[in-house]
Amino acid sequence: MLVNLQEEETYKGISEFSVLSQEEMTFVVHFTDTDTVLRRLPEEKRRKEALEIAGISATNKKIEAAIKKYKELQGWNEYEVLEGLDEQIKQYNQLLKKRDKSEDENDLAFKVIKELGKILEVRKSIFNLAEGIEQQKHPEEKQSILEEESTE
Repeated sequence: MLVNLQEEETYKGISEFSVLSQEEMTFVVHFTDTDTVLRRLPEEKRRKEALEIAGISATNKKIEAAIKKYKELQGWNEYEVLEGLDEQIKQYNQLLKKRDKSEDENDLAFKVIKELGKILEVRKSIFNLAEGIEQQKHPEEKQSILEEESTE
């Protein structure tokens, strides 16, 4: 993890973090850090789970600023790229489901259908890259998965 929540001095020197309560910082870390158990969840579910872990009910401007700073400090943003692609795919899905499309929307829907396979392949490649990096950071997870499979 980028910060140790048990040692405030690891993060209180950063202005965006210094204005947060312990609970708010707990939310930021669990929601944002790519080294937590929540890292693989979709953004909405990750946000909900992190709120629950932190014991807070909602975020505010100072928390959102801290999230932005945390992502900036973390440096690696493959999960942001995945979130962006997932959001784009979600929007394409909504367009494809829409019944009364305008002519422009029909043209876009046709292009989406034509390119969807490529978009999904790019997403899969980025996901595999992110997972490969995570496995290098957490080789014990891969080992425990292999152990579970061998006992079944």
